[in-house]
Amino acid sequence: MIEFNPIHHLTIFNIKIQVWGLLALISIMLAFFLVYKKVKKEGLDTGVVYDLLLISIIFGLLGARLFYAIENGFEDFFYLHKGGLSWYGFLLAYLAILVYLKIKKLPFRYLEIIVIFLPLAHAIGRIGCFVNWDDYGIYTNLPWGIKVNDDLPRHPSQLYESLSNL
Repeated sequence: MIEFNPIHHLTIFNIKIQVWGLLALISIMLAFFLVYKKVKKEGLDTGVVYDLLLISIIFGLLGARLFYAIENGFEDFFYLHKGGLSWYGFLLAYLAILVYLKIKKLPFRYLEIIVIFLPLAHAIGRIGCFVNWDDYGIYTNLPWGIKVNDDLPRHPSQLYESLSNL
């Protein structure tokens, strides 16, 4: 059993930064950088990558919030500071990218390149969920069970998912 104290936020220069949000931002920026490099290497228009990043962020967040609300209720839909996003938001971003590429008559190779780096971004985000101790697994007696506060040890399902993505 491993004792663990979740880290919900860091304070830097008196600014409170949510750890999960920071890791999500890092994952998005890293994926964007890698997509950009791959698009450039393949001789495609790198300017399109900026449009796709904006579309992904807007529709990904909207979809993530929408799926969370479907699962948990719509009462606090507009209160993002209270948390509540679902990984399934990528589905709405995916559809928005498909529509954009179709309207602009651009090759679907852009989407294929994005999908290559999606698991890496997801892996980093799930590490953020572990550090925040969000979406933890079922109880376990295994030696790597994670014990937080007075709870029984649980599987670190966030890390399992992160490793499976890598």
